[in-house]
Amino acid sequence: MKREVLLFVEKFVEEIRAENAAVFLGAGASKAAGHVDWAELLEPLARELELDASKEP
Repeated sequence: MKREVLLFVEKFVEEIRAENAAVFLGAGASKAAGHVDWAELLEPLARELELDASKEP
C-alpha cells in the first residue's frame, strides 16, 4: 500500500478511536439494501411539479 494511504488509514483510525470521525456516502450507497436511490426519492416531487425525473440531471 502507498505510504500516503497508510498514513490516512492510521490517522482515520485515530479519529475513530477519538469518536471524531464520520463517513459520507452518496445517495446510491443504500440501493443494494433495497432502499430508494436519488431519482426514486425525488420521483413523487417531480411528478407533482410535472417534471420527468428521468430527464433531469
